[in-house]
Amino acid sequence: MSVPDTKPARKPRRLGLVLPFALLILAIVVWSGFWFWTRIQTGDRMDQAAEALRSAGYEVSWETRSIGGYPFRLNVTLTEAQIREPSGWAIATPRLESEAFMHALDHWVFAAPDGLTFTRPQSGSVQVSGRVLRASLGDTDRKPPSFDFQGLDVIFAPGPGAQPFALSYREDSDQRA
Repeated sequence: MSVPDTKPARKPRRLGLVLPFALLILAIVVWSGFWFWTRIQTGDRMDQAAEALRSAGYEVSWETRSIGGYPFRLNVTLTEAQIREPSGWAIATPRLESEAFMHALDHWVFAAPDGLTFTRPQSGSVQVSGRVLRASLGDTDRKPPSFDFQGLDVIFAPGPGAQPFALSYREDSDQRA
């Protein structure tokens, strides 16, 4: 009596090897599509908000706008940004950088690395400079939202022909630690 022939072994299936990579590529494509859609929505909403402010009497402008930060952040950078409200108050900066994480688009962090200038209606402009000038906007679903400022080594300098500003910077060796 002879031993029956066994069936030859099947080739191993490659599905267990290929499927994780296919799912990873699909996830990357979906996330990239979501990021680019969010980027377009951000630009459109900025344009709509600026137009709504203009129709309310504000002056809103920027020279250039760039939106980046792929894959996990949304970075918006404006150059020569300024906003002026109807009574004369204004703020302008040569460069405004902002950032939000894709998982928390209701919390934005802003920085003015080249300083900023705010204008008072009766008293003139004040140039603000410092090592760090940042702001944070969060909880945008609440009224009012959370808006915080931070500045290190901040200097307030009245512009030409402007009245003095109440806050000032005085460098004394006695006050330095």
